[in-house]
Amino acid sequence: CSNTSCFLFVTEKKLSWTEARSWCNRSGADLATIRSEDEQRLITDKLPVKGPGFWIGLNDRKKENDFNWVDGTNYQFRSWYSKPSGGRKENCVELYIDRSNTQAKWNDVYCRRKKYFICRVTKSK
Repeated sequence: CSNTSCFLFVTEKKLSWTEARSWCNRSGADLATIRSEDEQRLITDKLPVKGPGFWIGLNDRKKENDFNWVDGTNYQFRSWYSKPSGGRKENCVELYIDRSNTQAKWNDVYCRRKKYFICRVTKSK
């Protein structure tokens, strides 16, 4: 948890990006937004498994290469594994950790792939 939110790591099921977002929403959360390097490090340190990729709440489904967070927060912090492909079908973003590396990076992939996912639960004030 951070000061304003907690992260829920879902590894008992693999879902498409849309299914994962719906699952988070039904749980009172949304797919995780990552706003800073410190926040990404916090999430990376807590990941229960390395390597398979976890859906996060970043996508360019409305307009190619115009990435947006699901909660509307500003897309300033970036941590791409490699430059987004620009492929019309690779519109959803996973947090990916190479098995030989401990640093998490983002990767745009097909939204229909089945992956683990991270939900962000915002704490009420």
